Amino acid sequence: MRKIILGILICLLLSKAVQAVDVQKEQEEAFGLETLEEGISPETRELLGDASPTEPADFSSSIQDIFLGSLWKSQSVLRQGLTTGVLIVMVAILTTMTKTIDQNKAFPVSTLVGLLAITSLCSTGFANMIDQCAQTLEEMLSLNTLLLPVMAAASAASGNITTSAAIYGGTVVFSNVLMNCILKLLIPLVYVYIAISLVNAVLSLDTMGRMCNFIQWIITVGLKGSLYVFTGYLALTGIIGGAGDAAAIKAAKLAMSGMVPVVGSILSDASETVLASAMFIRSCAGTFGLLAVLAVCLTPFLKIGFFYLCLKVTAAVGVAVGTLPIIQHIDALSKAMGFLLAMTGVYSLMTLISCVCSMQVSVL
Repeated sequence: MRKIILGILICLLLSKAVQAVDVQKEQEEAFGLETLEEGISPETRELLGDASPTEPADFSSSIQDIFLGSLWKSQSVLRQGLTTGVLIVMVAILTTMTKTIDQNKAFPVSTLVGLLAITSLCSTGFANMIDQCAQTLEEMLSLNTLLLPVMAAASAASGNITTSAAIYGGTVVFSNVLMNCILKLLIPLVYVYIAISLVNAVLSLDTMGRMCNFIQWIITVGLKGSLYVFTGYLALTGIIGGAGDAAAIKAAKLAMSGMVPVVGSILSDASETVLASAMFIRSCAGTFGLLAVLAVCLTPFLKIGFFYLCLKVTAAVGVAVGTLPIIQHIDALSKAMGFLLAMTGVYSLMTLISCVCSMQVSVL
């Protein structure tokens, strides 16, 4: 009887120690999943709706809500772009009507006034779109500082130790370098491009045209090259690191199940549970990260895109009603707006690619 009572007491004392642990909850706290929403602005949080980093999200429905919300917030810029386009066409028509005044003059005064008027009409829109681009990059950087460590930790816990570290380090380096290049080099080059195109439209100098083409080449090649190098780096990292991680996981399981007597297979099964939980967390965090990136970049992307589209349509209409210098300058302004659109898109795409690569499936 005493042995039975003693056995019951021992079981009661040990019951606290053998209670089951919520592996997923412990991993969420360890990875810092709750901090993902700290780097998101209230406007972005509104677009995300009920999306959470700790629960699976309806990806298609969330994307639809983000797109519709961003489209609604971009309507004012569309109206501004259309208004600016109509005013530019009116200036082009007036310049064409007064062209006869300058026929016998060496310096085309009416053309110069028209070019300055068009530049002035676009100045407010360009300033707003450049601010949108810079703010988007800064918010994306804040999101990256929270999202990338969580994705790296969850990916490492799910078996991609080498790959996750390489993706995290490469994304941090590339994103910081690209952001500094955009803010300190490419955006100032946009201002220079607009100024040189204005001078070229007035004086029709071959040197100015060559300088515009050179600036366009720098911006285009810089953005394309950075994206190509980054995607190539991630591809090589996934091929080299993925094979090593898979071999390391299999070797660890074999060693654990074979070298530890009796409980080796139990520990191996438990490790699979931990890996599966980490992969689930990584999937939830990655899905939320993708939605957050879209919510951050889609609204400014649509705003810049609408303004760019309006300038492109204006340039097409200007061919029928404007003089050659006016047409050339409107086309240059539309290209400058396209540069801003490309900067926003490339930086956002880099973050999306990194997040998708971090969500790759591990070999259990």
